[in-house]
Amino acid sequence: IIKNTTGQLYLVNQSSNIVLQTNNTIFKNAANNEDIAKFNADGSVDLYYNNTVRLQTSGIGVTVTGETKTTTLNVTGITTTNNLNVTGTATIASIGSTIGISSNFYFGDDKRIYFGQGEDFSVYHDGTHSYINESGVGSLKILTTGLDVRNTADNKRMALFTANGSVSLYHNNFKKIE
Repeated sequence: IIKNTTGQLYLVNQSSNIVLQTNNTIFKNAANNEDIAKFNADGSVDLYYNNTVRLQTSGIGVTVTGETKTTTLNVTGITTTNNLNVTGTATIASIGSTIGISSNFYFGDDKRIYFGQGEDFSVYHDGTHSYINESGVGSLKILTTGLDVRNTADNKRMALFTANGSVSLYHNNFKKIE
């Protein structure tokens, strides 16, 4: 049944499916100057907002252009983003998952990176000082072939620890104790 009432066009079939058979289907606005949606045979499905593709399927998944807001996002496989903002908690759910970072992580003051099941190891900055906090049952171990502690400009040594060798303490870049 096709009916037109009060400016609305209705296509009604209450007993079975409606099948539209075509190679490509394009929905446009009434002025015929903006795309709303495109369904391409053996290709993508494109959804538009203000004549800009915002969601597009492909042979490997879906691409979202713009901002995505969701209360829950479950991802299987690979996710690539240019800007990921998380409010709340982001969890990598399976053991052995890998996160590749090609840029930087930024954390506000007093925001911590936690390690361990009981959050017994953290790294953070409180706005004034930076902390490495280990509060678990074991010890904090630094495993290295040598440790060179330097100032932030990297032009003055404060301490030098050499594997199977000496320990040297410095003041104003001059060795004071070995």
